[in-house]
Amino acid sequence: MRSTFVASLLVFILIEGSKPVVGEGKKLKQLQARVKALEECQPCSVIEELLVRVKALENRTPAPPPPTKAPMPSECQNYQVLADASRNVNHGANPLLCDNHLTPNWYRFQGAAGVKMLSSCPQTSRCGTHATGWLSGDHPSVEEGKVTRKVCFSWSNCCTWSIDIQVMNCGDFFIYYIDGTPREHQCHLRYCGTN
Repeated sequence: MRSTFVASLLVFILIEGSKPVVGEGKKLKQLQARVKALEECQPCSVIEELLVRVKALENRTPAPPPPTKAPMPSECQNYQVLADASRNVNHGANPLLCDNHLTPNWYRFQGAAGVKMLSSCPQTSRCGTHATGWLSGDHPSVEEGKVTRKVCFSWSNCCTWSIDIQVMNCGDFFIYYIDGTPREHQCHLRYCGTN
C-alpha cells in the first residue's frame, strides 16, 4: 500500500512539478501533507527525492499572465481607401487625373492601386497623371508611430514639386495623412501606389 502511494506521488510530482501552473498553492499544500505523512515512515531515498521536489515547488514563482496586444490606433481604423487601378505605378498617364481634390484625411492604398505609396522615383506620366507622387524616404516601423515624410512629384526631375505628409505603419498596412497636392502646382499631380 505504501509503495503504491509513493509511486503515485512521484508520478504526480514528475508530471505536475514540471509545468508552471497559476494557482498551484493548493497542490503544493496537498503535496506537503503527503510528504509529512511519509516523513513519519522510515527514511529512504524516495522520501528524500520528494523533499527536494517540494522545496523546488516552494521556491518557484507562478507563471506570468500572457502579454496583451496593444489596441490599434484610431487612425488605423478610420481612413479613406485609394484603390483605383489607374493609381498604380504600372498604369500609364490616361485618364489624366489630379489629387488636388483630396481633403485632409488618412488614406490607405489598397486593391488594384497597390498596397503602399511608391517609394522610389518613377517615370513621369504614370499612375493616371503627368507628375507622379512618391514617398522620398523609408516607410516607418510600427514603433516609430506617426512620422513626417516628403512626397516628391516627378516631372522635369525626380522632385520637381514636393509636400510633407504624415505616414503611419498599422502593422499590416500603411496609412498616409494627405491634404491635396502642393499649392504652387496642383495639377496634374497624383499620389502613386505599388505592390
